Amino acid sequence: MKSTKLLFFLEIFSKGEVLEKRLLRNHLIAVLLLISMVSISFLILTSIIKTQQDSSGMINISGKQRMLTQKVLFHFYKYTKEKKESSKKKVFDTLGQLQDSNKYLTSKFIDRDSIGFYDKKLILLFNHKDGIKDRFKEFKNNIEDFISNKSNVSILNIENQGKQLINLYDESTYQFQKLAEDKVSEFLVFETTLFIISLITILLEALYIFRPAIFEVFTKHSELRKLNKNLSLEVEKQVSILREQEQLLIQQSKLAEMGEMLSNISHQWKQPLTILSMQIEEIELNLLNNNLNKAELKRSLENAFKQISLMSNTIEDFKKFYMPDNEKKEFNIHNTIKDIVQMEQSALQNYTISHEIKCKDNTLCIHGYESQLKQVLLSLTNNAIEQISEKIDENSLNKYAGKIKYCIQKDEKSIIIISVYDNAGGIPSSVIGNIFNPYFTTKKDNGGSGIGLYMAKTIIEKNFNGKLYVKNAKKGAKFFLELPIS
Repeated sequence: MKSTKLLFFLEIFSKGEVLEKRLLRNHLIAVLLLISMVSISFLILTSIIKTQQDSSGMINISGKQRMLTQKVLFHFYKYTKEKKESSKKKVFDTLGQLQDSNKYLTSKFIDRDSIGFYDKKLILLFNHKDGIKDRFKEFKNNIEDFISNKSNVSILNIENQGKQLINLYDESTYQFQKLAEDKVSEFLVFETTLFIISLITILLEALYIFRPAIFEVFTKHSELRKLNKNLSLEVEKQVSILREQEQLLIQQSKLAEMGEMLSNISHQWKQPLTILSMQIEEIELNLLNNNLNKAELKRSLENAFKQISLMSNTIEDFKKFYMPDNEKKEFNIHNTIKDIVQMEQSALQNYTISHEIKCKDNTLCIHGYESQLKQVLLSLTNNAIEQISEKIDENSLNKYAGKIKYCIQKDEKSIIIISVYDNAGGIPSSVIGNIFNPYFTTKKDNGGSGIGLYMAKTIIEKNFNGKLYVKNAKKGAKFFLELPIS
């Protein structure tokens, strides 16, 4: 049957009238254009993800360089006081690690592709006369000469060089972060332009292809009516393409949250960076006053390394969140929610929102795509935080304590039920039935897109064969996720 229709379609194209040929030709061109735009959109989204992964790695390495410079200064001070070979070895070992990371970063600015990617300011920061490359070389040579008694360079001079190098690493971290934000902005502008061109293409297709075809249905003979049936098949193809574009828009909404995620990383780093700075200043002050003892030093170092590990884990958490799942796997629900809370820790602390995870059985697992469930839970958590923040603003003169509560339980039908509750007052009855509709939002003035909850419901229903719904509880809204175990 399909083969017969295809032969008839080709016969019309080869023997039909001029209008029929033009309609078919234009339709084919429009489909090819749409396919090309969808392909370009996919490449852009892939480029954004790769850019963020590369930039996160560079920011992490730059922060590691700052830490290594501080370790060099610490072991160097220790060597000047104790003159022990172990301290001397640690100085040279740490210098070697710092030199290796410097070589890695400077190699990025030699490769032709990388030079086109990084801006001139960042390249000059590493390679100009007083840049990181020369400063590190001078810093390293002075330490080596001081230890081997080949020069009269002072400890204070080495200390100043180390501080200058740390400032340069701070500046490079800032520049890498700014570069990542700028690149994402450029990609998103291009993506928006491409989306507008797609809409214009669809409009032109409607005006110059479908409209003449419908007109010909009422004026042409039976062959033209048969041709219209084939065109209806093409319409179905176009609808399918539009659905694919809708899925791309949903993915784009997730990528658009990257800017907010980078901001969250920045907020989550502020506290550990402040603590690290205080620890370094405390060690420095105690060294200068000869009040440093082993117990205090050990406590300060343990706390410093704890903060560094926290910062590194923050980067890894966000990096893993944006890595797509290639296959389904079994994962622990309780651990997944803990990961979401960790990612939102900065926002929770900022608004002094308490949280609770209630689960009788911490071993409950489910089979599926963990990152997609995280995306749903992150969307629900962000909504709760936003509602609570507005409640805090409204009750700024009164005492109001925001709270988010997660509950995990398993019913007798082998269905895991996850509920996310907040005490922000609930959802108005006039809109509660529409919140899962696409593009429905009550916050258009604040940049709301109306895609988040629609996307969450789609993921749960299609990819987990589950349900997502909401009810108003006593003091707020309560979202329910019902997920079959198998």
